[in-house]
Amino acid sequence: MIPRVSIALLVIALLALAGLQYHWIGEISVAERQRLEDSVRESSNRFAGDFGSEIRSLTTALDFRGGEPDASAIASRYRSLPGGIEKRARIQLVIAQELIGDAMKFIGAGLGNELKL
Repeated sequence: MIPRVSIALLVIALLALAGLQYHWIGEISVAERQRLEDSVRESSNRFAGDFGSEIRSLTTALDFRGGEPDASAIASRYRSLPGGIEKRARIQLVIAQELIGDAMKFIGAGLGNELKL
């Protein structure tokens, strides 16, 4: 009689522990799922912010509201430089410097006071 009672108590204890384990595993999986969702949400928000800032900086760099600088107008200012080949080389150098300067001023204006020329 005692062995049957002890076996019955062990079976009841085993079923109770199995139920508790099932419940705990369910709670752990819900908490893990919530943690993963939060992690994915945070990562996607960070990615979206980084991507947006990169796209904004790219569009700012490529946005010429007044059109591209006129290289022929810049060249006409420097036609009086002396010398044949030297004159053309100097003109090209000055044009490149002015175009780069105009682009940097435009980029600097888009960035506010972050870039000073």
